[in-house]
Amino acid sequence: MTKDKVICKTVIVDDDEKSRILLIKLLRKHSQVKIVGEADSMSSALKVIKATEPNSIFLDVKLENETGFKLLNKLPSNLKIIFVTANSDFAMQAFEVNALDFVKKPIKKDRLGRAVNRLIDDLALSSEEVLKSFDEKNKSYEEGNVNSMDDISKKVYTTKNINSHKLEYDDRLFLTKNGSSKFIKVSSIHSITANKDYSYIHSLDEKKIIMLRTMKEWEKRLPEKFFARIHRSTIVNLEYIEKVEKWFNYSFHVYIQGVDSPYQMSRRYASKLKEKFK
Repeated sequence: MTKDKVICKTVIVDDDEKSRILLIKLLRKHSQVKIVGEADSMSSALKVIKATEPNSIFLDVKLENETGFKLLNKLPSNLKIIFVTANSDFAMQAFEVNALDFVKKPIKKDRLGRAVNRLIDDLALSSEEVLKSFDEKNKSYEEGNVNSMDDISKKVYTTKNINSHKLEYDDRLFLTKNGSSKFIKVSSIHSITANKDYSYIHSLDEKKIIMLRTMKEWEKRLPEKFFARIHRSTIVNLEYIEKVEKWFNYSFHVYIQGVDSPYQMSRRYASKLKEKFK
């Protein structure tokens, strides 16, 4: 069995040595994660990050007499941040500064695993987007549409975060499940269901892959021509709908190819779905 390629180079910043040791132990179970450094303060963190050039950081909110939030303005803008803290009061502030995730202490193995999967997924997709953009700019350069390769580089490395990237039906998603990564065709996704801030991708290739993505995020990214939200917790691929039946109280049952039980569609979303077929 071949070893998974390292995608995540990370630094752990926590002023509690026991917490760092535990986190290192848990992260080493993920073959695609490489710990390139650790620090116990803001000053030491900056030195380690400058020396190792990681693409991510696991950051405790409280560092000595300061907070990890003060460190953010001094970090590279493309660095993925996962906050790790015992105080859940900081969760909202963490997401306001565009942190990728927020893991509460004491750290639970499964919860950390989901955060790592999201990190690997995000880094892989960002890398894929940069390469795609570079190929497009390189082609333009060869055709004489840009002045220099310097112009190309500037455009490539200021690419917007992948979360705002609009997907095409023939695109592929780079997803992680049980420590292994693979490409999933967008066209193979027959439905996406939600549980709070998490979503489950159901496709022809995989039964279920969990991601820390909301339904609103998926609605923004998925091609509207093929995907529709039929419930607050369900998005379906229109090409996989086998039939729609009336149910009680003006709601409907939507039967999807490859899914044993039908999904419920509310009256509100039924009206929106009808608009797509006019």
